[in-house]
This record gives sequence, structure tokens and C-alpha cells, in this order.
Amino acid sequence: MSQQTISFRPEEFQMLKTTIGNYLEYLDRMVPPSTERDRLLSVLQGVYVRLKQFLALGQKREGQCLWLTEAEVTAIDMGLVTFARLVPLVTQPSPEQEDAVLEFGKMRWRVRSLLPRPLH
Repeated sequence: MSQQTISFRPEEFQMLKTTIGNYLEYLDRMVPPSTERDRLLSVLQGVYVRLKQFLALGQKREGQCLWLTEAEVTAIDMGLVTFARLVPLVTQPSPEQEDAVLEFGKMRWRVRSLLPRPLH
């Protein structure tokens, strides 16, 4: 399985860790058990653990990289899409809400850029 790397700012690592942690909780509590759900949980738990370790080590330099497999990128993308859609449903409209949705979108497109482009 090939791996890609993506460079993040320190605050983006924290945002990604928080988003994945919340998405794991959402999957566990709100999504009925299935093979797909279990696969997503497994993949994202691995990414979440790596992000927690990375942040615990205090690696906060600009441009730090995270290696991701295609399955991890796809799972992260699903989490970011889900949260971008849920934020407006569970929070009051505000500039902060708009900023959060915008940041989810930016992060999503950066992560999605790692996926291979389909051949036409």
C-alpha cells in the first residue's frame, strides 16, 4: 500500500486529531455496526494514535509531515466531510462556525490532494 505525506502547521495537527477523535466517537455511537464502520474505526484509530503520539512529543515545528496511506486519506476525508456538514446543524450560526466550516474544507482539500487522480 503506497503512502503519501502531507505537511501541516502545528495547529492543523491539533485540529486533525480533534476532528478524528470526534469522528471516532460519532462512528461508535451513531452509526450502526457494519463491516464498513468497523474498517473506518480501525483505520482512523491508527491515525488518531499516531497524531496523539506526535503531539505528545511536542513536535510543533512548521511544516511537520504526516505519512498517510490511501485508506487513511479516504477515511479522514469522510470524517472531515461529516463534520463540515454537522457543525451547522449542532451550533448556532456565528463567525466562528463559518471559520470552522471553512477550515474543515481547506483541510479536506489538502488531504484529498493525496488521493490518486482517476484516469479518464
